[in-house]
Amino acid sequence: MNIEDFNDFPIRARAAYAIMCCERYVAAVYPKLDFRRVASVMWQITDGSDYIDSALYRLVDIYPSYICSYEYDNYESFCKEGGGYTRITEDEFVFFKQLLDPCKEDAVLESIMRTIFEIPMHFEGCTIEPLTKYPDLLNDLREINDILEQHQIELPDYSILAPYAVSNMSKDEFKRFDWWGKFIQPQGLSIYLK
Repeated sequence: MNIEDFNDFPIRARAAYAIMCCERYVAAVYPKLDFRRVASVMWQITDGSDYIDSALYRLVDIYPSYICSYEYDNYESFCKEGGGYTRITEDEFVFFKQLLDPCKEDAVLESIMRTIFEIPMHFEGCTIEPLTKYPDLLNDLREINDILEQHQIELPDYSILAPYAVSNMSKDEFKRFDWWGKFIQPQGLSIYLK
């Protein structure tokens, strides 16, 4: 894989690739974990079903080390730590806390999830210039690829994201989405959301 191929990929396509990597990591390391609801939260970053900042902070709320912290034995303590504001419900808190407990000390999973957050967060609230002006941003994807390769996990086929590349957007699409890119639905990309 040539990481420079991602220079033509907008933010949403880069985040989608990182999510695909995360799913493959979880499927390989935690094959019995039903990761569908976590995947659903992650794909909200790309699918346009929620504002990007809301989707990003929902993901932060379910970082395994955060939600499974011994400090949060109930929803009230979890909300209090978050300044009284969280993007997940009490039922979701209970569900995700139980689901992700086996992963709470997995620094690799945490790193991948944080990268999914950071890719779009670099530009939240900004007008984005061509991403080729930010070559360091490819390091996030390079690090995820390295993680998967170290764990001998097959990388996703990034060519399936080619339809979302900036060079494949019409002028009208680019006017509407710019370097954020078109909305990307998980169907056909996600191994958990069919």
